[in-house]
Amino acid sequence: MERSSSSLTNMIVDQPESVNDRQSSSDESFTEGSPPYEQNEGSSRNKLGKRKAIDNADYADNDETRRMTKRVKVMWTDRELLALEEGMRQHGKQWTTIKKNYGEKGQILENRSAAKLKDKARCEYHRRQRDGIEAGVFGIMDGQ
Repeated sequence: MERSSSSLTNMIVDQPESVNDRQSSSDESFTEGSPPYEQNEGSSRNKLGKRKAIDNADYADNDETRRMTKRVKVMWTDRELLALEEGMRQHGKQWTTIKKNYGEKGQILENRSAAKLKDKARCEYHRRQRDGIEAGVFGIMDGQ
């Protein structure tokens, strides 16, 4: 079915304007004034889960300003990935056991939950498959 350009223009003009409910980046601020993610090799990772505060006054109840927070992605270090790989060699898919052995206070995976370990293993397996790299211990994630 063919339509003329004038009928398409009329369709576009007749549609109501869309509302932009997203805040501009100038309205956003970091709660700690830090970069969006932390990727320092060899540094302690004691600032996990930084949150970005977004002023959301447009949706406030009773003229009261609400603040929303959004998690900021914290990149995995090479040391964390190696610890996960070693944990998987020893314990397979027992994520809570890996967390107990490598994630206690002062250990390399202390800022990662068991669910994050599982997610990273799954993503690392798919990344290695996509890039043609030997899956290694992450091959146990095949078929889950």
